[in-house]
Amino acid sequence: MNIRRSVALVTGANRGLGLSLTRALLARGAKMVRGLDVPKMPAEEVARLALDGVEAGADEVLVDQLTRTVKDGLSRGLYLRAPSAPRG
Repeated sequence: MNIRRSVALVTGANRGLGLSLTRALLARGAKMVRGLDVPKMPAEEVARLALDGVEAGADEVLVDQLTRTVKDGLSRGLYLRAPSAPRG
């Protein structure tokens, strides 16, 4: 899947699998990765990720806010795609 210049939403982007996915998306050409659900990330980590192209925040994103954001984007022609899980 070509993700160049795509914008990604990643939950749990501040650690573990979410952070690994974020780094992989940026390495493959995503233009921005929006990190969600990062309520207690240290300021140094937010700064480091921001320098790497990750947009991170200190407030937890609520489901209804995310739903409104996605619906608004879709109404303006935003294209969403969900990658398939690798097989094998």
